[in-house]
Amino acid sequence: MIHRVENIISIHNNHFWGFASGSLDADAASVRLFVARGMELLVAQSYSKNLGLYAERIGAINVVLTSSDTAARVKSQLKRLARPMYSNPPIHGAKIVANIVGDPTLFGEWKAEMEMMAGRIKNVRQKLYDSLCAKDKSGKDWSFILKQIGMFSFTGLNTTQTESMTKKWHVFMTKDGRISLAGLNLAKCEYLSDAIIDSYHNLNRAICGLGGTDTWLGGQGDVGLCGQGGPPLKKKKKHRGFSRRRQHWETVVSWNR
Repeated sequence: MIHRVENIISIHNNHFWGFASGSLDADAASVRLFVARGMELLVAQSYSKNLGLYAERIGAINVVLTSSDTAARVKSQLKRLARPMYSNPPIHGAKIVANIVGDPTLFGEWKAEMEMMAGRIKNVRQKLYDSLCAKDKSGKDWSFILKQIGMFSFTGLNTTQTESMTKKWHVFMTKDGRISLAGLNLAKCEYLSDAIIDSYHNLNRAICGLGGTDTWLGGQGDVGLCGQGGPPLKKKKKHRGFSRRRQHWETVVSWNR
């Protein structure tokens, strides 16, 4: 393995533990594989999502090392890092987690509820994919929706298209096109599909230029926006201007019909 040859210590982000497959054991398989092979690693763990403790922000950093001497030195360094940041964190969230995972009955209920929640998210993901395929007649491959796992999904929409989602369709999402499937229900999948298809295809047809994807005043890549149904924009002139978004002076291309 590359980790052994290059002597790499890996960091595992386990913030969605249980929400990928619905099983704590299945989602922990990669971490346990590394440990079983005697490899050192760090595991960043959070209970904010899988236990609904968003206000508590409870989590932990787990460090697996091969010697007690190294463990003592690493623990000392972690304490030095924690001291100026928060010293002693609130104990409320940790108490809640300890009570649940320490009680066999509560622990079993939690695992069952997490499996149910993960299953609901999978059903929503499948329904969204089915709706996109049924409504979109362009032949676009939407299978990447199903290839992703967990609470979120990337839609393939760019910044301009996500703005259309919000302004025209009142669908709120991050600018990189990521949506929370946990906040979506089966009844809204068709509406969301209509919004995605409209924003993706109509704004794709509206973008013209010589390359790139930046639509800010022509910007980098000499890409401008055409009016929907109107003729392509033509380059008029270049001038120097200060980009508030990029925080530096650059050449800006202006456009006209």
